[in-house]
Amino acid sequence: MTETISEYREHLGFHPSTKLYRFTILIFVSLLTFGSYFAYDIIGAIAPTLVEEITTFKITDATLDSLRIHGMPGQYLESIKKIKNDEIRGQTSLVDTLDNLLRQDGLDITLLKQPDRSSEDENISTEDLPRGYRLIIQFSGGANARSTVGSMYTMYSIAAILSVLIGGFLIDRLGTRKASMIFSILVLIGAGIVAISGNLSVLFLGRFIFGAGSEPLVVAQSAILARWFKGKELALSFGIALTVSRLGTLFSFNTGELIARHFGGYQYALFAAVIFCCISLLANVVYIIMDWRGEKILRLKDEGAEEQIVLADIKHFKPSFWFVTFLCVTFYSAIFPFTALSTDLFVDKWSIARVAEMEGGFLKQIFNNFFHMFSTAGGISSIPIFASMVAAPFAGHLVDKIGKRATLMIYGSLILIPSHLLMGVTNIYPAYPMFTLGIAFVLVPAAMWPAIPLIVEKERVGTAFGLMTMIQNVGLGLFPYLNGKLRDLTHSYTASLIMFASLGLFGLCFAILLKRADTKAGSVLEGA
Repeated sequence: MTETISEYREHLGFHPSTKLYRFTILIFVSLLTFGSYFAYDIIGAIAPTLVEEITTFKITDATLDSLRIHGMPGQYLESIKKIKNDEIRGQTSLVDTLDNLLRQDGLDITLLKQPDRSSEDENISTEDLPRGYRLIIQFSGGANARSTVGSMYTMYSIAAILSVLIGGFLIDRLGTRKASMIFSILVLIGAGIVAISGNLSVLFLGRFIFGAGSEPLVVAQSAILARWFKGKELALSFGIALTVSRLGTLFSFNTGELIARHFGGYQYALFAAVIFCCISLLANVVYIIMDWRGEKILRLKDEGAEEQIVLADIKHFKPSFWFVTFLCVTFYSAIFPFTALSTDLFVDKWSIARVAEMEGGFLKQIFNNFFHMFSTAGGISSIPIFASMVAAPFAGHLVDKIGKRATLMIYGSLILIPSHLLMGVTNIYPAYPMFTLGIAFVLVPAAMWPAIPLIVEKERVGTAFGLMTMIQNVGLGLFPYLNGKLRDLTHSYTASLIMFASLGLFGLCFAILLKRADTKAGSVLEGA
C-alpha cells in the first residue's frame, strides 16, 4: 500500500513530495543571493569610474570657505570663484578646475591627466605642485580615492561580522521564511541607499545595512536547502545555488562599466544592483509561498542554521582547526580584497579597456562584453570566479576521490604567490596570472570547507563554520582598505600586490602546519 501511495504521488505532477516541486523551489532559492552577489561586486566592477567621481571637485560657497580655512592662497581662491561663477555653475572635474591655476605657475595641464601621479615628461611630484593644487586634491578626496572605494567593502564586512553572531539565532528563532525575508529586505534597502546616496557617509551606511542582510541571507539559504534536500540531492542543490550566486558576480564585473557608460553615469550601475536585489526579493516571496504549501502537506521541519557560534565550543577546537581558519582568512584576503580594486589596477597599469567597443543595442553590447571578457578590465577581474564556476564541481569530485586535502591547500596557497607577484613587478598581460589565480581559487575552497567536518566534532561543526566565517570577514574588511591606501600612498599597485603575495606566503605556512598536524592525527584530511 505504501509503494502504491508513493507511486501515486510521483504522478501528481506539482505535488510538494515530487522532484519537480523540489527543483522548482531550488530555482527560486538559488536566486535569493544572485542580487546580493551582483550588488557586492558592483563597487569593484565600476571602481575606475568611482575613483574618477571621488576626485571630482564640487565647487560651492561652503567649499570655498573650507579651502580658505585650510590655507588656500588668495589668488587660487579668486580663480576658483571665477570658474565657479562664469563657467561651470557648481561642478566641474578636477582637471578643468585646476587648468587655469597650474597655467598661472607655468605648469603643463598634462600633469592632471592622472592627478596623483608624477609627470613622465617633467620631473615634478605632487609635492612640487602649488599648495592650492595639493589642497584641492586633499579636500576633494583625490588623495584617498582608492582607500575610499576599499572602505566600501570594509563597511560591508563589519556588518557581516556582527550578523554572523545574530543571523543564526534569528533563523532558529523565526524560521527560514521570516528570517530570509528580513535579510532580503535589508539587502534591498542597503543597495537602494547606496544607489541614491549623495555623499560618502550615506553610501557607507547603505553598504553596512546591505552587509547586515547579505551575509546571513547566505546562511538562511543553506538552511533552506538542507530543509528540502537533506537525504536527497543536497550536494547538488548547494552546487547549483553557489553557481547561480556567482553568476551575479560574473554579470557584475562584465556589465558594470558598460551600464555606467551606456546610460551616462555610475549611478545606473548601482540602480541595476537594486533591480537585481528586487528580483531576489521576489524570488524569496515565491519560495515562501511554495515552502508554506510544502510544510503544510509534508509536515517539514526547519533545519537549524549551520553557521551559529556557541562560545563554549571554541575551547575544544584542535590546532588543525585554527590552521584551516588562518589559512581561510589569508587565502580569501588575497582574493576578494584584490578583486575589489583589480578593475582599477588593470585600467591604471595596463590601460585595458573598460568595455568592449561595439555598435548596436544594449543587449548586443552585453553579449559582446562577455564574448571579449578576457580583453576588458572587468572581464579579467572575473576570471577566478568564472574558473570556479566551471571547475569547482570537478575539483570537489577529485577531492572526494583522492583526498589529499592538506596537500591541495598547499598547492593552492603556493600558486597565489607568483600570481600576485607577476602582476605587481612585471608587465605581463594580467589575464595569464588571473588564470593561475583562478586555479588556486578552485583548489583551496574545494579542499578547505569539506575539511571542517573531518577535524571538528559533529556537534561543534556549526560553531566552527560560524567562527571561521567571522574571522574570514575580519580579513575581508581590513585588506580592501589597505589595498586602496597603499595605492593612494605609493601611486601604484605594486605594494598592494606584494602584500597579497605575502598573504599567500602566510597561507602556505598555515597549510604546511596543517599537513604536519594532520599527519600526527592519522592523516584524516589526506585520506579519500
